[in-house]
Amino acid sequence: MITNPAARLTVVLFLAVALATPAASPARATAFCEVVETPDGVVALREAPDAAAPLVEEMRAGDEVMVLPEKSGAFVRVRFWRAGERLEDGGFERYRIGWVEERLVDLCG
Repeated sequence: MITNPAARLTVVLFLAVALATPAASPARATAFCEVVETPDGVVALREAPDAAAPLVEEMRAGDEVMVLPEKSGAFVRVRFWRAGERLEDGGFERYRIGWVEERLVDLCG
């Protein structure tokens, strides 16, 4: 038991802050991941979570995605950049959004 009033207050404040702080969000929501290599060299970024949905872009190994929280079946929603594009001046704002099969991105988070 803590008998020192200053120490007791410190512990109480620490616990209050710890309990009031929300848990960290999943890393995959903010991590930048890479598109995996496929036998034909391309990964389809689609308008909707369906293999028959219209193509937004053909991605290649090394291109980057940020996996968003939305998921539908085998698909995840992502922001997409060509390899290195995100790091160029103004590149972060030049993303495309679409759906990709989860198995085709390195879920690095």
